[in-house]
Amino acid sequence: MKKLTIIAVVFVTSGCATYKWASNGTLAEFRRDYYECERDMRQVMYNWGDSFMAPTLAAEFGERCMISKGYQKVRVD
Repeated sequence: MKKLTIIAVVFVTSGCATYKWASNGTLAEFRRDYYECERDMRQVMYNWGDSFMAPTLAAEFGERCMISKGYQKVRVD
């Protein structure tokens, strides 16, 4: 449970500024893509085990996954 909490915190709160994922797709497409990236990220996190770098690497993996699906991070003011 502790690993899942760390994953969620890192994935959602990376950095001081607030960002969101943006694309021209529908909300249903976003939810599907986000779920797929989160699922894959959790599997990678499981494989890394208790490494102190695992949360950071998992967050980077999640971001690269979303970018590969056509999303971009935009700053929310």
